[in-house]
Amino acid sequence: RDWSSDVCSSDLEDIAPTDILLTPAVTTTGARGRFVGTLSAVSPSPTDVFTFFLASGAGSTNNNEFAISGLSLFTAVDMPSAGVKTIRIRVQNNYNITFEKALNITVTS
Repeated sequence: RDWSSDVCSSDLEDIAPTDILLTPAVTTTGARGRFVGTLSAVSPSPTDVFTFFLASGAGSTNNNEFAISGLSLFTAVDMPSAGVKTIRIRVQNNYNITFEKALNITVTS
């Protein structure tokens, strides 16, 4: 028997999430507080619970223009013009293991 293909559920507990998704990642110009999208994470562990944060580092250029509440991303400032904004998100699972990713947000007029 090839034991190398067997995966115990406890083996998945200390594995980092593998991706961060933001759906739809589009908002319109206007006053702050506009909904941008819902955050989710990809993980090999089916029992992971995720917490999202804005993170400093490469791709965090526009972090100060956005805010996270639960799984939702909102604008934190007025968006007077269309364009593409870049933020960096950190996801942490219930085992305190993190993954970070820069995301683009399209602002339309």
